[in-house]
Amino acid sequence: DPALFTQPTSGGKGIAEMLTTPESIRTLQRKLYRKAKQEPTCRFHALYDKVYRADILSHAYHLVRANKGSAGIDGVTFKAIEENEGVPAFIGELEEALKNKTYKPDPVKRVMIPKSDGSQRPLGILDKDGTKRNIGGGKGNRKGTPLCF
Repeated sequence: DPALFTQPTSGGKGIAEMLTTPESIRTLQRKLYRKAKQEPTCRFHALYDKVYRADILSHAYHLVRANKGSAGIDGVTFKAIEENEGVPAFIGELEEALKNKTYKPDPVKRVMIPKSDGSQRPLGILDKDGTKRNIGGGKGNRKGTPLCF
């Protein structure tokens, strides 16, 4: 939704457009922050159901879009998603795949980026649903760590 974007102030740094985090996501962030501050030894292990919320997926999509994310190894661009299936259908399909635990990520496209000293470093470019890959489950409870939620 283009209405979510605001123009940066002159001399601003970072991405060309800023995206305001929806209040529903800010509320979740604040709750998690407070819990973590109140119980520093607590580890959050039951957050997967938050990952596939449509508002979170939609916001992630728009953040990557605002950051001018490029096509991944599958070659699918934002323009193609928007012209073909549409963002709501894409988000809905992603939400269902995550909810049903049927999502299988494609490989990461690897390119080499030059560094100032003349060497290169690898960069992984995710596919069209790379936002899903950054939303991961934990490795399980560590012994003696209290579970939260």
